Amino acid sequence: MDPRQFDALSRSLFTRQSRRAAASLLGGVLALQAAGPVTAGGKKGKKRKKKKQRNKKTPSCVPFCGDGNNRCNEGDGCGGRCTCGSGSLCDGGFCHACDVVHDGNDLSSGDKLRQELSTSTGTIRVCPGRYVGYFPVNRARVLGAGDGSDPQSNTILDARGAGNVPAATRAVLTPAADSVEITLSQLRITGSTTPVLHGLYVPTQVQLTLETCTVTENRGDGVYGIMVNGTLDAQGSTISSNGPLSPAVQGGGGLYVDTTAAAYLEDCRVIDNQAYTSNGGGITLFSGLMSIFSTEISGNRALGGPGYRGGGLYSNYGTVSMNSGTRITGNSAGAGGGGGIFRENRGDQYPIDLNGATVSGNSPDNCRNVTGCSG
Repeated sequence: MDPRQFDALSRSLFTRQSRRAAASLLGGVLALQAAGPVTAGGKKGKKRKKKKQRNKKTPSCVPFCGDGNNRCNEGDGCGGRCTCGSGSLCDGGFCHACDVVHDGNDLSSGDKLRQELSTSTGTIRVCPGRYVGYFPVNRARVLGAGDGSDPQSNTILDARGAGNVPAATRAVLTPAADSVEITLSQLRITGSTTPVLHGLYVPTQVQLTLETCTVTENRGDGVYGIMVNGTLDAQGSTISSNGPLSPAVQGGGGLYVDTTAAAYLEDCRVIDNQAYTSNGGGITLFSGLMSIFSTEISGNRALGGPGYRGGGLYSNYGTVSMNSGTRITGNSAGAGGGGGIFRENRGDQYPIDLNGATVSGNSPDNCRNVTGCSG
């Protein structure tokens, strides 16, 4: 550009500015254009780049549940646990298809379960749901989805709404008399309101193992949560809220044991059961051997009059052994005493050995006729 053109440009852009001032300004503009945008190479650009790197997300954890072998109930590497899909249960660390799947109708699903239980001699896996009816068990291992109250995620055997009781039925769930060994796992057994029809019955000669089960709200007159004439081995299970709500007949409560064999409770809860016009709200040991280890017996009641005894435990001709993990608290009985434990006084026969078990806070007293237990 010649001097004449430059002067014209200067005058048009910057009124009253000298050539030297205009040249300086235009030179600065040209220098900035040559350097390029500030954000590309300047400090601001570098700061944005660093900020973008800091905000970059760490890849999310991808759960891993085995190598195609359907492993379950193990850690998934991301803080959770591996589970099984719909229509299957975890058994022994592997997912297995259910033998009985709830069909959306409680009664027809109960019919399907009853048929399976009465004929099968192997493991029967029962998917979640409420199965209505009374159920015979024939030489089987029965595995459910859980012993809670929600049928969406637990397996509930419920007598409510079942209608007429089949002949020779003794309980909501009754093993066949010629069965030898039966194992029940992760089930909830409930709903009997029929007189002397218990939650669970264990016949003579039957060895029944109860693993993580709940027997609850069996409320018929004279009804017990569990009636035992054979052998019972209960682990991690709950016997709760059983026994009649009125004194129409004698009996009822959480657990009744009358056997030539034995009953064993470990890590169990016997809570909030009651007997009316009878002894033994939580446990009645009429005869047999009983071991009670690391078990809670609380909130049980022997009701119906001043003479009824043994709110937590009543022992007649039985021998009992406990350990220091057992707690018998908050139970109550009539004026006959033994709010926690009542043992019939038969001299040195049929002892109850506490072995450090806690018996406290019961009403009207803690024990009667039990060595080492203060009133």
